[in-house]
This record gives sequence, C-alpha cells and structure tokens, in this order.
Amino acid sequence: MKTIVFGAICGNLPALEASWAEAEKEGYDWIAHTGDVVGFGPYPDECVAFLRDRNVQGARGGFDEGIGWDGDDSGGRESDPAEQALAEASFDWTRRRMDLLDKRWLADLPFGASSHGGQRRVAVYHAGPIDMHDCLTQEMPEARFIEYGEAARADVIAIGCSPRSFHRSIDGRHFLNVASLGRPRDGNPQTGYAVIQADAEVKVVFRRFGYDIDRTVRALEGREAPPGLGERLRKGA
Repeated sequence: MKTIVFGAICGNLPALEASWAEAEKEGYDWIAHTGDVVGFGPYPDECVAFLRDRNVQGARGGFDEGIGWDGDDSGGRESDPAEQALAEASFDWTRRRMDLLDKRWLADLPFGASSHGGQRRVAVYHAGPIDMHDCLTQEMPEARFIEYGEAARADVIAIGCSPRSFHRSIDGRHFLNVASLGRPRDGNPQTGYAVIQADAEVKVVFRRFGYDIDRTVRALEGREAPPGLGERLRKGA
C-alpha cells in the first residue's frame, strides 16, 4: 500500500497545490495530512477549502484546535522567544481572519487518522498518539518510541510537528516525522511530503521540490500578515 503524507501545511496554498499536483502524478492508495493546516501562511481559509473539497483525511494540530475553538494562544512550546512571539502573532492574525465555518472544520478534525487497507496499518498524528503538543523527536530514547508505538497500535506512525524529517525503525514499527509542507524549517525552502510503501517491507522516501514562494510572500505582505514570515520562508527557517 502506497501512502503519501503531507506535513504541516501552515496556510501555504501554493505549496499545497504544488504538493498535490506531484502526488497526483505519482499516484497513491491513501493520502493524509498531519495537522496544522493553518498558521504562519496567508491562505488559511483557502487551504481548508482545498482539503475539504478533496475529502483529505488528517489529524488536528495545535493551531487547528486553538483557532477552531477560538482559543487564547497557539499552544506552541518554542524554545526561541522570537519564534514563539511570531507563532502568537500569526495565531492572532489567522484567528481574526478566518471564516467561522472553516474554523469549525478545523475544530472537527480528529486527533489522528489511519489507513484501513493493505498489509500494514499507517497512522498519522500531529505530534504523536499520546499528546498533541508532546512531539516525538529523533533524539528520544527507544523506550519512548516503544510507548508511542503501543499507544498507536500501528505499523507505521507518521507525525509532522517538528522542523526536520526523520525515519526510525524500532521493534518492527516505523516512526517518521514528515516535517512541514508549508513552512519548512530545515534550511531548505522547498516544499515536499513523505511517501510510504508499506507492504511486506516498509520503505520511506522524503520528496522535496520547488513551488511559487513569491506568490506566498506577496500574499503575506498584501494581507498584512505578521512581518518576518516571508523572509523565513525564503530561507527555510
């Protein structure tokens, strides 16, 4: 079974459109997203409409939950004060801008989603199967991965909340972080997604490709989004 997983879309419609076009050319049995459909990007309502119109399954991220339920903050836990301040400014901008029905769509996203075909079960979450904000990272001890695997009861567990992608195999289970589709933060501004081939064996490929960053940056400026986001997008930061 071939699965394509989109990481955090972050309100970046041009990146989402480019990724969808690549996915359609590549082909898949199941496609899903890991949450944070909105936040940081200038097209929150448009990204919701894109996924809703195509009935793309996925998980609820921290931004999605906070904005969907008109929360007070992004729920972010950034160690960098400047990055945390940017997250809060973006959260406030997105919350004030979004249509009420689109907010409700975000609020109704499930905690996780999973495939129901093929030899192996693939599950997607925002941060992990236990907590929406406690993100599974590559540096965590194997015991934590085993705990998360037991909680998910899946052969492949995909998340998308941390900046850098990774793939680890522990006790027969596969764990991967897809990273962000709409706001990459690994020094590479290209968008992309993960391709999971889960049959007798599991193979994971992280794909990256260009998209119209200029269109996103122009929209950030034209819609008076918080300053600094366009520069970070261009740098992959």
